[in-house]
Parts: sequence; C-alpha cells; structure tokens
Amino acid sequence: AARAMRAAAAPGATPAELIALLDADPTACADAARQQSRLRHALSECRRVLAATRLLEAGDGPGFGRLMTESHRSLSDDYQVSTPELDRLVELALEAGALGARLTGAGFGGCAIALCTTESVAAVRAHLANAFYRAHGPTAETALFVAAPGPGAGVEPLG
Repeated sequence: AARAMRAAAAPGATPAELIALLDADPTACADAARQQSRLRHALSECRRVLAATRLLEAGDGPGFGRLMTESHRSLSDDYQVSTPELDRLVELALEAGALGARLTGAGFGGCAIALCTTESVAAVRAHLANAFYRAHGPTAETALFVAAPGPGAGVEPLG
C-alpha cells in the first residue's frame, strides 16, 4: 500500500501530503481498503508523533492528551488492533476527566493508558472501577495502577 501511494504521489511527498492524497482519492492506492486504512494510520501516527514532541516541549498536557486519544481511535478504526473492551476503557477514562487515553503495548486486548492531572486520578480510577472492572473483573485494585513520570534512565556508578 505504501509503495502504491508513493507511486501515486509527487516525489518526496511528506506523510501529510500522502494522507491528503489518500483522503482525496482512496483509489490512488491499488491495495485493499484494509491496507489503505492501515497506511492512513501509519502516516497519521507520524504526524501525531511530530505534533506530540512540540506539545510536550511546550508543556501542553491537554493537547498531548488529545493526540493520545486520536492515536487510539486510529489504532482502533484504521489499524484494527483494539478490542471493544479497550475502546470502552478509553471512553470511560475520558468521561471521568482524563486528558487523553489510548491502548498501549501490542493491542489485541492488552492495556490502556490514561493521561490524568494529579487532581483527576482518583475520579478516573473510581469511574473505571465502577463502570468497567466491577462487571468484567479482575478487581480494580489489581488491574489499575498509577505511574508518574520520572527522570528516565541514567548511569549509576557501582562501588
């Protein structure tokens, strides 16, 4: 699908230009519609990664959260690697006040991550526990955990 799109596009086309071509002329790609949607996901994810870098550098948590949610919808609709349960977890987290949410890991029924303010963590946890985990198990206590950003990897001398 990517080769077909590149052949149909102008030489050196950017991911944004390829997305615009795919949206304007879905037949520009000779492959199946499923491959077209997966190509759309890959190209739009490139655009989101670049935008996320700018938003993180600017300290824009709400903007970054919106990109997380866009990424989830693209993973679910275009790349088709989510599940109804993961989609529901994302919806519930957003309903409860998360800035954004998406599947993480390999998908296919794995995990979801939600970006929350310090003030919204308890409400998001409680909403997920009551609206999802109470009926689906496992218990919220074993399925939900809070992670905070840290300084990242470093070198620690031994001895």
